[in-house]
Amino acid sequence: MVGGGTGAGSVVGAGQVEADIIAGRDVSINVIKQILVKTGLSTELELEKVLRRRLFSEGGQPNRDDVERWVAWYRARDKRPDLTNAKLAGLLLDGIDLVGVDLRRADLGRADLGGAQLTGAQLGGVDFGGANLGGADLSGADLIGADLIGANLSAVRLSGANLNGVNLFGANLSGAQLDEADLRSTDLRWTDLSAANLSRANLSRANLSEANLSEANLSGAYLRRAILWKADLRRALLCKADLIRANLFGADLRGTSLRDADLRGADLIGMDLIGASLSGANLSGANLFGADLSGADLGGANLAGTRMPNGETYTPGMDLARFWTSRV
Repeated sequence: MVGGGTGAGSVVGAGQVEADIIAGRDVSINVIKQILVKTGLSTELELEKVLRRRLFSEGGQPNRDDVERWVAWYRARDKRPDLTNAKLAGLLLDGIDLVGVDLRRADLGRADLGGAQLTGAQLGGVDFGGANLGGADLSGADLIGADLIGANLSAVRLSGANLNGVNLFGANLSGAQLDEADLRSTDLRWTDLSAANLSRANLSRANLSEANLSEANLSGAYLRRAILWKADLRRALLCKADLIRANLFGADLRGTSLRDADLRGADLIGMDLIGASLSGANLSGANLFGADLSGADLGGANLAGTRMPNGETYTPGMDLARFWTSRV
């Protein structure tokens, strides 16, 4: 018996018991056997065999009920539900509870997981290609090696999730919560991250080429050696962000706040920094050749060794007025 649930002699409706299991409430082994009788299956071994064939075999044609019953069966025994290598492509699983489930290497391509609960789930190597994860909660989930190409992740919660090296090429992450997420070396090219929360996220060596980061919150984010080639960073918050040796060539930083950001050695060639806030930023050794700093705020910025818009290297006392019209 698991926990202090219904006694062995109790008679409980199968529908209610099944709902109790799915909700994670304790039930006894005998009550689970009653469910088997009600559904026409004689043993748990038979149930496992049937569900295993549907969920893990090519052409098994599983449905949502199969997934929920498999998860409930594990939880009733106080075990972590195991769906590793499951074949779940294209299933309608919106709002499903898969908290803590092991889904490593499962095929969830084109599946509808909108609003699903996946906190703490093991999602390494999962194929989410073209899947809908809009509004789903994947906080703290492990997604190392997962494929999210073309997935809809709008308004998804990925706070503290591990996405190290994940392929998110072209994914929709608008409004997503990615605070403190691990996105090292992640492929985020052409990704929509508009209005996303990436505060304190680790994006070192991530590829954000041509990504949409307009109005995103990147305060305190770690972006060392990140590639932000032609990225849209208009009105984004990069306060206290670490951008040491980041490649920002061709990025749009109009109206961006880079207050107290660390931009040492950053590539800012030809950047549009009109009206950007760079007060207190460390730009030592950065390359600003050809950049437009009209109306930019550079109050208190460190420009030691910085290559200026006309190609000259900044030296203390240099008259900056000949380069641009800005507040210094």
